Amino acid sequence: MGNTGNLLYDADGDHSGVSILSTTGTITMYIDGDGIWNCVDGIGGPYVPIEATLTCTTPSAIDMAGMAVTTSPTLILANGPFVISGELQNMGLNTVTSMDINYAIDGGTAVTESVSGLNLGTGDIHPFNHSTSWSPTAAGTYDIAVWASNINSTNDMNNSNDTAYATVTIYDNATLKRPMLESFTSSTCGPCVAGNQNVSAITANYALDQYSILKYQMSWPGSGDPYYTQEGGDRRNYYSVNAVPDLVVDGNFWQDNSTALTAQVMDDALAIPAFVELSSFFTVDNQTVDINVNINPLGDFTNSLTLYVAIFEYMTYNNVGSNGETQFGYVMKKMVPGSSGFLLSPLQDGVPVNENFSYTFQGSYVLPPDANSPIDHSSSHSIEDFNNLGVVLWIQDDATKEIVQSAEAIPSSTGIDNHGVENASLMVFPNPAQEFATLKINDQNANNVQIEITNSLGELVYAKSIDVIGSSINIDLSTLSNGIYNISYKNSGVTLYKKLQVMK
Repeated sequence: MGNTGNLLYDADGDHSGVSILSTTGTITMYIDGDGIWNCVDGIGGPYVPIEATLTCTTPSAIDMAGMAVTTSPTLILANGPFVISGELQNMGLNTVTSMDINYAIDGGTAVTESVSGLNLGTGDIHPFNHSTSWSPTAAGTYDIAVWASNINSTNDMNNSNDTAYATVTIYDNATLKRPMLESFTSSTCGPCVAGNQNVSAITANYALDQYSILKYQMSWPGSGDPYYTQEGGDRRNYYSVNAVPDLVVDGNFWQDNSTALTAQVMDDALAIPAFVELSSFFTVDNQTVDINVNINPLGDFTNSLTLYVAIFEYMTYNNVGSNGETQFGYVMKKMVPGSSGFLLSPLQDGVPVNENFSYTFQGSYVLPPDANSPIDHSSSHSIEDFNNLGVVLWIQDDATKEIVQSAEAIPSSTGIDNHGVENASLMVFPNPAQEFATLKINDQNANNVQIEITNSLGELVYAKSIDVIGSSINIDLSTLSNGIYNISYKNSGVTLYKKLQVMK
């Protein structure tokens, strides 16, 4: 409250319904954390004091404030007409029993609905769906304003807060949304075990191409995860993550403890249409990862968008900590070109965008002792298996944190441990897989072809002879346990190898 402030209220413990006698001026409130308190995720205090500033004013007798326009900010033209919805709040002293609710598009003529039979006390919020729908005739960006008038058959006495505004974009077409899940976890975090298990259990009910996922190993509790990187820390700061486990779905759509993820959250995220088609391919040659990204906008985007690209390992084993976990999925290893992403030029309807990225991991493998000494990318790397790499990408509005689309890159070929591959290629998808995997084979010189799958012990678990060139083969994985498997494709002149991860 500053050097000249007066203490109005001071107490410990739980408090509600506190009354402070003050009709004008500003009140500053401090809430101090308790050093022995443990929050629900198991990470204890002390916490820094919370500061809030409350402005006290004498309310007018009649004052309805526009709080929000709740109509979806993105709509598909063919789905019109659309309901204009919003929220109004009674900020006045008098109970509101009737009013006119208005909306206008791009500053045009007001569309008015009269409502009566209300009983809105001071502070009450009135959500509404306007009775007159809006029928736009073309795709584009529109500004919507909503406000109340003729309140209790009289004028509003405070016009400074009357109107709520929003911008809505209408698109001609849409595509399926692929939600992006960003997980913040650590091998030194006990509650992260349950969080990771819950995320795996929930996402197991969805196809692998229905969502994207990336996990950032964090620098706490304790000495933190040895696979912590500064880029992961940057994403933590981006979302203001202050406890683990933490899960972010589609940027600003949902954020909570990882144990709180439900199928309903996933279904709700999947139900939101997307207006960008996003695809990608990548190759791994020794320690170099080349990435090709294709963006197909289905409408014009006036907001600034950033493309984020991350290289990850499908499974790691060496970063074991104190929480009992022995393997860790989708571990982020490097963001390309960095944690700030790549700023896109404004996306235009029907104008494809192609971007290419390349990153070479330096030096040899190093397992950092803990998060206090993270990997130095300029001289070493923490990749356990270059055959086990994946690439995930997403387009995000940094101002709102909204993720408009995500994708997992498809491996197009690899130069690791393959022999005679000039005219042959082998692709495996999805990878990781659950019950089935598909092998895409392109070999113009196939002869006496044999496909074999071995487990981590070198035991043969699958073998098949084929004579089909340039086709796909489906493999039943229902009898295989979770783990990493080696796929080999052999003919008289070619040997190809791929890693396959089974995750059920």
